Amino acid sequence: MMKGNTEAKVVDKALAVSMANASPPSVWRIDMDRISDASFVLEDKDGGKSALCLKYRQGGVVETIALFAARSEAEQALSAISTAIFNGEGGGGQSRSGGGGRGRRFVWVVSILLVILFFLVMSGDPAPEVKPRGTATETPAPKKEIREGVPLSGDEIFGN
Repeated sequence: MMKGNTEAKVVDKALAVSMANASPPSVWRIDMDRISDASFVLEDKDGGKSALCLKYRQGGVVETIALFAARSEAEQALSAISTAIFNGEGGGGQSRSGGGGRGRRFVWVVSILLVILFFLVMSGDPAPEVKPRGTATETPAPKKEIREGVPLSGDEIFGN
């Protein structure tokens, strides 16, 4: 992702950052697994410079990635890095979660929903058998004479 003169992408499970406006200009790369327990921070240095740093949780070790002449340039670099990490950008690269971006997640969600729908349809009650007209297998019950005012049972009317 391009922010100012800093470009950051996730490529082959690694974060690659090109910082043309850093002092000196540099390219930095690190495996995504190594930064899983770290955070990116900005630190003010002597002479009005700002440093983009990687701060590890264990031991509080701070690794300086690059120096910038102005804090706004360091903030642009930090923004480019966070956008690349959150979006998993970078051609064939994958984000840390292995999703590879929104497109792949959408395909996975739709595929899973289709599989669930298939199993729901297949496990439901089978459709009733429909017989074409005129092919009844049962012989109709003989019709009884129905007289007005004379009570009849349902079995007599329907032939059961």
